[in-house]
Amino acid sequence: MKYNDKVRCAICGEIINMPKGRIEWSIKDSFIHIVHHVCSKGYNDPKACISDIIMDQSIYSSDLVYERLEELKRKYPENTLYIQNVIENLFSDNS
Repeated sequence: MKYNDKVRCAICGEIINMPKGRIEWSIKDSFIHIVHHVCSKGYNDPKACISDIIMDQSIYSSDLVYERLEELKRKYPENTLYIQNVIENLFSDNS
């Protein structure tokens, strides 16, 4: 898998040049989205109940990010549509 070159930040609406962003989610609050680091709910509010994948860290290859998102779909089937939307935003140009 290869990331799309650019995706739109779910918070500010500006372009993120991949992989310079993060995916963050909260199962409790039922959201998952792609954001700039500075727009991150977890970055701006450490009390937010979230998990994240910081895509420009060397431990996260695009293949690993894809696998993790697929794992989240299996683990949280009620959020499959939201997770699939993130997958399509990140990888849709790679059919």
